[in-house]
Amino acid sequence: MLRQGLTVREAATRLGVNSQRVRALAKAGQLAAERGSREILIDPSAVERRAQQRPLPHRVLAPTNAWALLALAGQDRSITPSLDAVSPSARSRLRARIRDGSIADLVPLLRKRAEVRWLHADDADLEAIMAETGIVATGVSVADAYRFDIAAPGTMEFYAPAQLAAKLTRTYALEPSSRANVIMHVVSAPWPFAQELVRAPALVAAVDLADSPDQRTARAGRDYLAEHT
Repeated sequence: MLRQGLTVREAATRLGVNSQRVRALAKAGQLAAERGSREILIDPSAVERRAQQRPLPHRVLAPTNAWALLALAGQDRSITPSLDAVSPSARSRLRARIRDGSIADLVPLLRKRAEVRWLHADDADLEAIMAETGIVATGVSVADAYRFDIAAPGTMEFYAPAQLAAKLTRTYALEPSSRANVIMHVVSAPWPFAQELVRAPALVAAVDLADSPDQRTARAGRDYLAEHT
């Protein structure tokens, strides 16, 4: 089950700071938080926004290279359009990265592939959102299809190009929330998926899980990657 809100420790791990710093940010109102039954829960959308604002290590791959690496690693034709955006020499360097390390180890380098937004929608709109043309289901939304060890009933996760993401946000009044039931991965780079694809390949979906700030979700993704790559 995907828990709503992140623990202080999970938020600290995602931001690369200590727990004391997270508590200070929450107290100052710079991270939205609320008191749960046992502990403080931090708004995951606020954590993501802050994480995206901090400088990234120079070795994090540019979006086009991140998608090309996933295409090469998965050898999946449904994301081979990504390869057209990189040069042959870049492909050679990406293949070397794949040979030198596991995909699970490379997950942090792939974070610029999309911007993750944790949003809340009216429960009555979830089915309509997932039926929208142009989105690609991933993560917890394909857990049953790929037998990921995670369940998140009532939560939808998908990729959307930036223009469609803006339209969905307006149409369904999506807002950042600690009660997120929509996890939207917004792609600003060239769209990496084949036309008409509605479900992300297992490798991509597992990487999305492994990159989650929620520890149980991340573990499900890492376990799949360890077993299948």
